[in-house]
Amino acid sequence: MNDLETLKYIKTNYGDFIENASNLYSVRASIIAGIIMAETRGGFSSLLSQIGPGGKGDKDKNGIYHGYGLMQIDDRSFPAFTKSLAWSNPDENIKFGASVLRGKIRFFEKKKDIIKILPEWNIERLGIAAYNAGEGNVMKSVIRGENPDLITAHGSYSNKVLGYAKMYEKGLEKGAWAV
Repeated sequence: MNDLETLKYIKTNYGDFIENASNLYSVRASIIAGIIMAETRGGFSSLLSQIGPGGKGDKDKNGIYHGYGLMQIDDRSFPAFTKSLAWSNPDENIKFGASVLRGKIRFFEKKKDIIKILPEWNIERLGIAAYNAGEGNVMKSVIRGENPDLITAHGSYSNKVLGYAKMYEKGLEKGAWAV
């Protein structure tokens, strides 16, 4: 499937869960969809151990999986969640991922003075980068005056998520993805 078809699949199959998580954690639904797209392509990523929302992500150098479910919740940061079966439930995985994103955004909301170093980066975008690379790593990049995306997966995580989010929003605006 191409990107638009995959985003339509995400909207059709997970749109209600995404909207619920968006409302619950005050993060944009399109950003949640963008993260799902970037992390697992709606469960169709070739990096998943199994196809579908219950798939585990790519392996580390020791062959150990660390990302779980549609939003690739990391077992090193959230062991209790990933040890439960909740990670394999799309609704629970999306809600948990949205709560993680909200936490990353809150972290940067409290650092507004330092963030002025990179005025082209808003708090939401820093939170998205931190979803992938962690708050500490993103903060170090900000303090150095460097593009925080450079430390994320493929050096473009927040940019990729925001691009998918824009495509998702356009599909919604046009009514192309009505279910």
